[in-house]
Amino acid sequence: MVAVVAVGIAAPAALAAAPSNDTFGGATTATIGFSQVLDTTQATTDSDDAQLNASCGAPATDASVWYSLAGTDAGVVVDVSQSDYSAGVLVGVGTEGNLDTVACGPGTVGFFAASGTTYYILAIDDQTNGDGLNGGSLHISFNEAPPPPTVDITLNKVGRVNAKTGVATISGTYTCSNADFIDAEIDASPCRLRAIGHRALPLGRAAHRIDDAGELDQEPVAGHFDDAAVVLGNLRIDQFGAQ
Repeated sequence: MVAVVAVGIAAPAALAAAPSNDTFGGATTATIGFSQVLDTTQATTDSDDAQLNASCGAPATDASVWYSLAGTDAGVVVDVSQSDYSAGVLVGVGTEGNLDTVACGPGTVGFFAASGTTYYILAIDDQTNGDGLNGGSLHISFNEAPPPPTVDITLNKVGRVNAKTGVATISGTYTCSNADFIDAEIDASPCRLRAIGHRALPLGRAAHRIDDAGELDQEPVAGHFDDAAVVLGNLRIDQFGAQ
């Protein structure tokens, strides 16, 4: 009787291949509205990555993949912030090995894509462990940028002067759309004051005399008009108007 013994030989585990867009020459074509989830654990980095990063300065360009986008005279936002690793984006124009950086940064990058220009987008793992790999599940999307903020500010023609502090106060209204906040700065120097309302006030050392035309050029210091009052004859100006 002959015993037959079966010997199983385990096949080596198949290694995941590098993504097809691992190099510049295989860049995936993207348009506004395009999104992708991609395994970048086998993606590499090379001299093309280093060349584009030379003017950006990302900590690393590991596990990088390429995309290309034809400009359509629109703002574009490339978002990799939902990836399961620390991802960044570099955007360049030009030819392979001779790209000029348009924008770069971690997580999300925005830029204006002009019609007739092709933009090359490099999605990277910016962790600095030096092995050239890392990566993971890249979540990348190309979205149209929201319209730019619009701001309209209107100042009232009449303000007031605090006689005790010398502070001139102005007021007005503003409208702001496509933005979360407004930060406005008013340059009050040089400033011309015009007498439009006044009341009796004995002259004192703090008073400024102004001419018969009722005008005084006075430059504020640190937002204040120095001294306490503006005086025409023996009358103090307690209002001012824009001129």
